[in-house]
Amino acid sequence: MSKELLDELYSLKNFVESNEFQKFIMKPLFEELSKIQRLKKYKDWDSVLKAQGKEEGLLWMVNTLKEVDRQIKNTKFELDKEETL
Repeated sequence: MSKELLDELYSLKNFVESNEFQKFIMKPLFEELSKIQRLKKYKDWDSVLKAQGKEEGLLWMVNTLKEVDRQIKNTKFELDKEETL
């Protein structure tokens, strides 16, 4: 692991947590997920399958963004471990 990777991960985390990213990416994403949940309750089976696919893609993005914190922790741990050797 490298210090450069950790710097990149922190940079990504700062970007994801920025007001602009939250306003223009995450807010519409969560609004779309909410809309999909409502559609799945009241639409025909074909629409439900399409909504399910879209929902899976959006959830994949959310989970990938959440993974940044885990990667930061793991990278810091690896760097600390290398320094103690």
